[in-house]
Amino acid sequence: MLTVDMYLCRPDATIDDVSAVSQNPYRYFIHLDDKRVHFMLDSLVLTDLKGAIVLRYGDEVLIGFEQCDGLEQLWSFFLNALEILDEKKIVEGFVPDQSSMTIQQLSSQQIEFCLNQRKWTFSKKEFFSVLLQHAEHFFIRMEEMLSSKTYLRQLNQIKRMQRFAH
Repeated sequence: MLTVDMYLCRPDATIDDVSAVSQNPYRYFIHLDDKRVHFMLDSLVLTDLKGAIVLRYGDEVLIGFEQCDGLEQLWSFFLNALEILDEKKIVEGFVPDQSSMTIQQLSSQQIEFCLNQRKWTFSKKEFFSVLLQHAEHFFIRMEEMLSSKTYLRQLNQIKRMQRFAH
């Protein structure tokens, strides 16, 4: 089963060495839905929110804390990749630590996700559904934190793409 968790960089933690992040990620990150985030809002730069999208398949980490970056940029990359994928059948790019990433449509039902020459195959429905659901959750959460409709374009893009998940 494909799962996604989103984490914010703690405002009081500085990442000097990315390898230290994997050894003690909760020293540097807090889950987006943690109730303590509300108390950190004044310390967070919400317009350039740094964090990590942790993508797992079962117990295996596909994208982890080491690929932390601007959360809005990471989600925008995934949304654009999924949209392009429907047209071009293959999307290539890089995640923040410069790992090469490829998402390829193998058939109308199957997606292959490659990161640093490791490959996983998912049903297109599951892959799109999980990523779109969590992208939507992120942008709605951001609007709640900002008390604005800043992410209307991204939320409309997600709604348009949800047809691929069915």
